[in-house]
Amino acid sequence: MSKMLTRTMLASGLTTACILLFPFFVAAQQEQLPAGQNANPNQEEPEVLTRGPVHEAFAEQINNDPQPGILVPKAPPEPIGEVPPEFKPEGENVLWIPGYWSWDDEREDYIWISGVWRIPPQDRRWVPGYWHRQDAGYLWVSGFWISTAQGAVQYQQKPPLSMEEGPTSAAPDQNHFWVPGCWQHGTRYRWRPGYWRPFRADWIWIPAHYVWTPRGSVFVDGYWDYRMPRRGQLFAPVYIPHRHHRHVRYRYSPSCVINLGTIGMHLFVRPSYHHYYFGDYYGSSYSSRNFYASFHYHRSGFGCDPFLTYYQWHFGRRGIDYTHRLRQSHRYYDHHQHHRPPRTLRSQTNVIVKQNNRTNVQINQTNVNVHLLGRQLRDVARDTQSTQKLVRLASEQRHVHQDKLDQLREFRSARHAHERTDRLKTSNTTRESNRKPTAAGRPNPAHRHQDLALPSIKPSKGKITRPAVGSERTTAGVG
Repeated sequence: MSKMLTRTMLASGLTTACILLFPFFVAAQQEQLPAGQNANPNQEEPEVLTRGPVHEAFAEQINNDPQPGILVPKAPPEPIGEVPPEFKPEGENVLWIPGYWSWDDEREDYIWISGVWRIPPQDRRWVPGYWHRQDAGYLWVSGFWISTAQGAVQYQQKPPLSMEEGPTSAAPDQNHFWVPGCWQHGTRYRWRPGYWRPFRADWIWIPAHYVWTPRGSVFVDGYWDYRMPRRGQLFAPVYIPHRHHRHVRYRYSPSCVINLGTIGMHLFVRPSYHHYYFGDYYGSSYSSRNFYASFHYHRSGFGCDPFLTYYQWHFGRRGIDYTHRLRQSHRYYDHHQHHRPPRTLRSQTNVIVKQNNRTNVQINQTNVNVHLLGRQLRDVARDTQSTQKLVRLASEQRHVHQDKLDQLREFRSARHAHERTDRLKTSNTTRESNRKPTAAGRPNPAHRHQDLALPSIKPSKGKITRPAVGSERTTAGVG
């Protein structure tokens, strides 16, 4: 009797948490690291993680006020020799954006955020981030998507604290969303109030915001971006032991793809680290370290989550309360630790093996697989049911991507050198005075510094990839 009850509760609990989620998984296995050019065939494979920060070029995390990130006492290693994967999403304007080191405060060590295949937002180009040395440690300076109409990165004094407090009027109808207000700089800072804007199917609005740099604040105007599954391909982060990545011949090519169909169910915001995080960050131990579920962060006053804004509307049109479903899901995983997504690819493989060996417990396979976030790149490429078509990189294409990769790395180095040579002085104005419109005084002309020129853009050949409206199956809790 007790065994039957246990089985019934397990199946029921998983069904409650995952009832509207997109089925994804086929059998997974331990990731094999493909040898890159000049790779050491005897090198040990990294530990593939199925949780961690989302590459910021894939999902830019938005805070209301530009602030430096956390200070890390340990110097980051030199970037590793990362090789673009053998498959890429179909399209001519798909870019390979390289990975970077991220501080894992739980390990007290760095993990490598794998590079991504990215379809750039319309009329945007990527300005990569970097690690900046301070007297007391190291800070991550975030990257951002800047307008292609700009010829340079422009630096300003830090704006006053945001006056955004949410909607000031009723929405015109259910097809409009609130765009947060922000400071705009001319001869002085002036507050631009928030406003209502109509939704666009399959597009997510990224609101205007400022990015902190050692030289000053950079204004990034609002822009439309793709929905998560249509942005390209996200790869799993990895942990690489120091004795390996310090080797001059060390090469790494990502080959574990993160499932963009279910990542939205397990997505968190960590504003102090300026990143989204995915995977198992459930429970009080993580909430006490400022990991926010999107529906909590959206109401925190620190910033907004454009994904939540969009999907509330997207599923609301079908009569589904997306936020309520998301709360139910998080509540379930908060209280059912053993049903949370595995934290490594190895652990995920063990879950699949154990499930395949269970012949006496019948559980819907969809419900079991929905929280498995990693998948072999080659399996995805062979999957004829996938909504994303992958193509193998020809040798000449690999050379083209490598050239663009080298240019991006050179620009990152140029940005680092430019922003550390001089710093804009910021005002010590208190929070109270900053919230007064009169506190936004004229900046001192002496604090205006030379802008950072952007490299010229080579136009893409062929057809530009755009999302096809209404062509993709989606369900509540996913992208």
